[in-house]
Amino acid sequence: MRVTNSMLSNNMLLNMNKNLKKLNSLEDIMSTGKKIQLPSDNPIVAGKSLKLRTNLYENEQYKTNVNDSESWMSITESAIDNINNIMMRMRELCVGGASETLSSSDREKIGEEVKQLREQLVQESNATSAGRYILSGFKTDKKVMFDSDVSDSYKLISNFNTTDLKQLKVNDNYSYKLPYSNVENPEITIGSEVYTVGGATYNIVVKSGKESDAYDPPAPGATKTVHLIKETGELIFNEDQYSTITDTIEVEYKKTGFKSGELNPIHYFDIAEVVNIGGSVGTLDAGNQVNLGATDINKRSITNLTIGGVAPATIAYANSADTVVLGANDVRVDIDTGMLTAGTGFAVGASVDMDDYEIINRIEDENINYEVSKNTKMTINTQAKDLITVDMIGDIDKLIYNIDNMDQKYLTKEFGSMLTKIDNHSKNTLKCQANIGSKINRLDLIKARLENDEINYTQLKSDNEDADMAETITKLTTQQTIYEASLSAGAKIIQMSLVDFMK
Repeated sequence: MRVTNSMLSNNMLLNMNKNLKKLNSLEDIMSTGKKIQLPSDNPIVAGKSLKLRTNLYENEQYKTNVNDSESWMSITESAIDNINNIMMRMRELCVGGASETLSSSDREKIGEEVKQLREQLVQESNATSAGRYILSGFKTDKKVMFDSDVSDSYKLISNFNTTDLKQLKVNDNYSYKLPYSNVENPEITIGSEVYTVGGATYNIVVKSGKESDAYDPPAPGATKTVHLIKETGELIFNEDQYSTITDTIEVEYKKTGFKSGELNPIHYFDIAEVVNIGGSVGTLDAGNQVNLGATDINKRSITNLTIGGVAPATIAYANSADTVVLGANDVRVDIDTGMLTAGTGFAVGASVDMDDYEIINRIEDENINYEVSKNTKMTINTQAKDLITVDMIGDIDKLIYNIDNMDQKYLTKEFGSMLTKIDNHSKNTLKCQANIGSKINRLDLIKARLENDEINYTQLKSDNEDADMAETITKLTTQQTIYEASLSAGAKIIQMSLVDFMK
C-alpha cells in the first residue's frame, strides 16, 4: 500500500489529538478533584454518587428537624416545669390553709396568692416558640387560655359517665363541674331522657350557690330534677337519681363571652357548628333519600324541615347501626353519614328544604410529628388538654370560689380535700414532664447517630468520586511527556517534503 504525506499528516494529527484529549481529561480531574466530569464518563460511579449525595441531603434535613424538635421540646419542658412548681406552691398553701389556727384574714391572703398562681397558669399555657403556641396542637395560632375578655360564642358538648361524678360529703348527692360558669340553654341527655330548663318531666333548675337547697335537688318522682349552680357551672344530681343512671350523660350548652383565664374551648371540647341552608338541600332519589353532605350531625338540630312543602311528623336521629321503623310521614337522619331518609308518604323527586342544622367538630389528638431519621417519626408536642386539664382548672377555680364565698368553718376541710386533688394533678404534670424529658434524651442519641452518619456518608462519597491526586499528578506528567513527544515527532514528519528526497 502506498503511504502518502497526507496520510502521515492525518495519522499524526489523529494521534496527537488522542494524546491531547487524554491530557485534557487528566487536567480536568486535576482541577476539579473528581474522577468523572459527566455521568457518561462512568455511569456506575455517577449513580452511586447521586445516591450518597441524596443521603447527605436527607441527613442534613434530619439534623435540622432534630434541632427544631429540641427547641420545641425545651420550651415545652420549661413550661411544664413551671406548671409543676405552681402546683407545688398551691399544695403548700393548701397545707397552710387546712390549719385550724388560721384566721379569716390569713386565708384571704392565701386566696390572693392562689389567684396569682392561677394567673401564671395562663401565661404558661400560652408559651410560644417562634410565635407559635406550643401546647395548642395543630392550632398553633390559637391561645390555650384567653388572656383577655373575648365575645366569642360556642355551642359545646361534653360527655361523661357516673364514674366522673363526685359525691358531696355534705349530703351524699353527686356533682359534675362544667368547665364554664354562666352557661346558656343547657340540655342534658341521659339515654332517651332529655332535661331542659323548665322541662315538665326532666327539668334543669338554675340555682345560685348561696341558696340553701342549691346542692340538694329533690329525689326523683314524677319529675326528675338536676340543679345547675350558675356561679360555678356545677350540675347536681340527687343520690337516688344517680343510682339509676346507666347511660352516658351528654351535656350540651351555649357559652357566649369568655373571661380572661378561661380555657379556649376549641382545644378541649366537641363544638357544634351551624350549617346554614336557607332552602333546598336536594330532592328525594328513588330510595326516598338525600344526603345532607355532612357527617356527625348533631341530634335535634334540624330547623324548619319540609319535604315537598310538608313538615314530617317525626324526625328520628339515629346512628348507622340503629334500627328505626319509619312511619309514612316520618324522616330518619343518619347522624354518622348525613343521609336523610323519608317515609313512603313523601314522593320521589320532592324538594327537601330546611333553614339549618348543626355538625359536631370532635376534639381529636393533634400530635405534631417530625421525621427525625429514616422512617422514624417523633411526636414533639404536648397538648394542653393532657397537661392543663379541665379538672385541674375546675378544681382551682372551685377553691378560689370557696375561699371567697364559703363559711370559714368549712374552709379547713375544703383546703384539706384540695390536697388530694392537687397531688393527682401534680402526678399528671410529672408524667408529662417525664415523657418530654425522655424524648429529649432520645433526640440526643438520634443527633449523635446523625453526626456519625454524616461522617460515614461523606467518606463514602469521597472514596467514590474524589480523585487520587498523587496518581493523577503522575499520570498527568506522563501524559504531558507523551504529548510533547508526539509534537516533536509530528514536527519532523511535517518537515519532510519531495525536495528533501531530491537532494
